[in-house]
Amino acid sequence: MRTLLSVLPEQIRSVRRGDHSWLSGTLFGAALVFGTTVVKLAFAESIGSPTPFLLYFAAIMGAAYRGGVLAGLATTILSALVAKVLFMPSGEEERQRELAAVSVFLFEGLCIASVMGGFIVQRTAARRAVHEAELATAQRDLVLSGVGEGIALQDPQGNILYANRLAAETAGCSSVEEFLALEPVEVVRRLKFQDAEGRPLPLEELPGRRLIQGLSAPELSVRFHRHGDDKERWGIVRANALRDEQGRVQYVVNLFRDVTEAREHEAELSLAREWFQIALRSIGDAVIATDPEGNINLLNPIAEQLTGWKAEDALGRPLEDVFKIIREGSRETVESPVRQVLRSGSIVGLANHTLLLRPDGSEIAIDDSASPIRASNDELAGVILVFRDVSPKRADEARAAFLARATEELNSSLDYRETLATVARLAVPAMADWCAVDIQEDGTLTRLAVAHVDPEKVERLRELERRYPADPEAPNGVHHILRTGESEMIEEIPREVLEAQARDEEHKGAILELGLGSYIGVPLKRLGEPFGVITLVMAESKRRYGEKDLAVAQTLADRASLAVENARLYRDAMGAREIAEAASRTKDEFLAMLGHELRNPLAPIRSALELMSSLPGDGHDREVAIIQRQTDHLVRLVDDLLDVARITHGRLELERRPAAISEIIERALEVTWPPGAHATHQLHVEIPVDFSIECDFVRLSQVVANLVHNSIKYTSRGGNIWILAKSDNKHATITVRDDGMGIDPATLDQVFQRFVQAPQALDRAQGGLGLGLSIVQGIVSAHGGRVSARSDGLGQGTEVTVELPLGRISIPPQMERAKKTVTPARILIVDDNRDACELLAALLELEGHAVSTAFDGPSALSVADREKPEVALLDVGLPGMSGYELGQRLRSLPGLEDIRIVAVTGYGRPQDHERSQRESFLAHLVKPIDLDSLRAVLALGQKEAPSGAS
Repeated sequence: MRTLLSVLPEQIRSVRRGDHSWLSGTLFGAALVFGTTVVKLAFAESIGSPTPFLLYFAAIMGAAYRGGVLAGLATTILSALVAKVLFMPSGEEERQRELAAVSVFLFEGLCIASVMGGFIVQRTAARRAVHEAELATAQRDLVLSGVGEGIALQDPQGNILYANRLAAETAGCSSVEEFLALEPVEVVRRLKFQDAEGRPLPLEELPGRRLIQGLSAPELSVRFHRHGDDKERWGIVRANALRDEQGRVQYVVNLFRDVTEAREHEAELSLAREWFQIALRSIGDAVIATDPEGNINLLNPIAEQLTGWKAEDALGRPLEDVFKIIREGSRETVESPVRQVLRSGSIVGLANHTLLLRPDGSEIAIDDSASPIRASNDELAGVILVFRDVSPKRADEARAAFLARATEELNSSLDYRETLATVARLAVPAMADWCAVDIQEDGTLTRLAVAHVDPEKVERLRELERRYPADPEAPNGVHHILRTGESEMIEEIPREVLEAQARDEEHKGAILELGLGSYIGVPLKRLGEPFGVITLVMAESKRRYGEKDLAVAQTLADRASLAVENARLYRDAMGAREIAEAASRTKDEFLAMLGHELRNPLAPIRSALELMSSLPGDGHDREVAIIQRQTDHLVRLVDDLLDVARITHGRLELERRPAAISEIIERALEVTWPPGAHATHQLHVEIPVDFSIECDFVRLSQVVANLVHNSIKYTSRGGNIWILAKSDNKHATITVRDDGMGIDPATLDQVFQRFVQAPQALDRAQGGLGLGLSIVQGIVSAHGGRVSARSDGLGQGTEVTVELPLGRISIPPQMERAKKTVTPARILIVDDNRDACELLAALLELEGHAVSTAFDGPSALSVADREKPEVALLDVGLPGMSGYELGQRLRSLPGLEDIRIVAVTGYGRPQDHERSQRESFLAHLVKPIDLDSLRAVLALGQKEAPSGAS
């Protein structure tokens, strides 16, 4: 029963876990019951009925063996039922005995099932344990076979109890079993163990053996050979002891690792690292390598030099401890490129204007860059920082920038004193800590400027120089340079040199306090002779001068000398210019006064001639014509003198308007070829198509007149003069040609010069001032055109061509109108030249005007108040009261507010015309006035004549 109670719950739990063996056992038992019943029925006579349960015990055992206690119980019950029905007699008297027999059978069957079930449970548990052990062993072997080390387990006697596959293969065994069959001595013999120095290694010195002997067992690096392989290999041998509670060794685990490939890789890596180190040492740049945290793991020698750190002191330190950088200009701390790479993972390019701070306080200008180092898996393994000393380059740049800036200052001003003082200020601190400029003038040495970043030090230096003036005979310094004209440089000023300059102890202390360290002095020269010195000194900055600095200083001195010389020349030129301008002003004033004084007598002469021409013939027509021609010639000479003055000084003003070329030529011929004149010459005028040109009508007529006048003078009697005018829609061309005396080709380039004296010059051979063609060229140039002369030689005639831009060619309507008829008016003439005044009055009276005269300002006011003139012709150069003042006072008289005032004067400069315009004069006429011009002026602003007026 105890067995049944222990086995049955286990069977039920198996069923619940899904074990259906009981069912197969029950079916198997039923089959056995059926077979047993068949057998019993077949042999019933032999066996007999007294044994109904015979043979059914085998079926119960078979079912219990197959399906456990449940199958045994089910088969027992089935066997009892079959036996009761088939093999036990029925009857009341037999029931008690049958019940007892069945009960006994059931009990026996239950016992058999319980015993067999317990056996089955034990068998199943044993099988499960064996399976689990086999599984654990397989898992252990699988794990240990995957370990990269050979493993062998020994007992305290040294016997090998277990080994993994790698241990067997290392010893040259084809299986683990073969390896386990070997003695430890044989294993050592096969592997040919040697220590690191190549000595044979006995079994007793192996770590496992030492642990068994109770000795310490350090890890060993050994040489060995695989069985059947001659290649020497390297391995690591170590052992661990498994002890009981009393500390006694129970087992020893031996571990062996083949590190041949690792050592070869390490050797290759070491060689590569060595080559890398050699490469880094050989390149000219400084290199620092860091790990992914930014800690230094390499400095090459150049990096040691630049940073001021030894490699052994810097290794393992954060980069910022060794590589401290600031901006050159602002001196702000700059993040290192390495940190930027660690943050971004990308290359950081060269930085500019960066200073590296060294432990001793010095600074080095550098350029730097950093690149990431990536492992095979693309992870960041570190950073390489490359940087170089660019102090020489930066110094060259600073020198060039200083020289350019100084040159710009020298070229920007002609006040050399101020400019040299500015250069001294620019030199600090770019080229010096101190800079001074001294100039020697009239034997006196003057310090123009001294500069230092600290104004207080400048004052102390000035006070020191006042108390202790420089020795003129000193073997170096400003005075010595002025004597020799040679530059000086002391790269490092010895202390004894400074002390030798001292006059007393106080002076010596003051000199040493300045901290002068390096010095350059260069002369300023004029025509090879020194006249000044530029002094440059290094002090607090600890910088030292070299040959490049001396070259820059000499270049600066050369350019400063040139600037001073240019300033002197400019000063001299300006003085000469002022003298020339004063002379020119005097000349202009003289010419203006000459023109005025010449025109004053010409005015009455021309008026008298006009008057004589208008009177009935008196038998003097020939004499009047002669006087008229000579008067015109004299007027032309005066006009030429004034025109040349205007052209020379750029004061020729043009009044442009559209004009027909035919009218321009007609006006020119009115002056040079009046009717009846030059009957001995043949004039040919050719204008294929009339056209208009925008020009100053009067000036361009003057150009044509001058050219025609020259041709008349240089063409013999019977000669021909041609005038040709044409246009190509862009330019107008006027050509005046003759067949006269011509020009020597050698003098053609001189014909447009003023006052030319060559015998063949056009306007000198027959008299005149030699100004005609010069005036032509000036007027044409003012119009934007050009003039040229051509001649095939003496006796071959001359051709002068004027080419002008057409400009706007639209003709205003007023050019198409007929000339206005002048309406008679009341006119007041005021001129201190009585002859001119009276003759002009006579001419105007012949024109139908009512004329009154006055010879000074007061009398003019009186006459005007009485006569109420409509027009006043005033000489602006009146004595006492000028014509301008008279004009203002005339307008202030009652009834004369709208009087038209015209200036009639010998002053014809542009400023004279502008003055008349400012004074609101109607016009400005220059003596001797032309009657047609006067008529045109009188027509301006006049009231329209009533219908039918004559």
